[in-house]
Amino acid sequence: MFKIFNNNNNNNNNNNNNNNNNNNNNNNNNNNNNNNNNNNNNNNNNNNNNNNNNNNNNNNNNNNNNNNNNNNNNNNNNNNNNNNNNNNNNNNNNNNNNNNNNYNNNNNNNNNNNNNNNNNNNNNNNNNNNNNNKTHTL
Repeated sequence: MFKIFNNNNNNNNNNNNNNNNNNNNNNNNNNNNNNNNNNNNNNNNNNNNNNNNNNNNNNNNNNNNNNNNNNNNNNNNNNNNNNNNNNNNNNNNNNNNNNNNNYNNNNNNNNNNNNNNNNNNNNNNNNNNNNNNKTHTL
């Protein structure tokens, strides 16, 4: 009788551990989804910045052609400076977004490792349950 009571307690404890591990897995998966959404947003920002860089480069080429006209030189030079500043800002934004992506990817890897550990714990708990049930049957 005492052995059966202990087996039931062990099974309940293992089942509680499994539930906790499953909750942790769900939380980690939610974090992964959030990180992936952030990565997608950062990638979209990178694409927008690259498009801006291309537009700025086209503007710089147009400005160089306009520099041949003496009357427009000052205005074109100002536009060139502004475009160059925009290019620098866009490059900085790209670098920041890439750093954010790396950070999120590292978080995803950590969460995946935690999921694997939790799954291993679940398997161990299930094995313990099976062993307890065998002992109970005997």
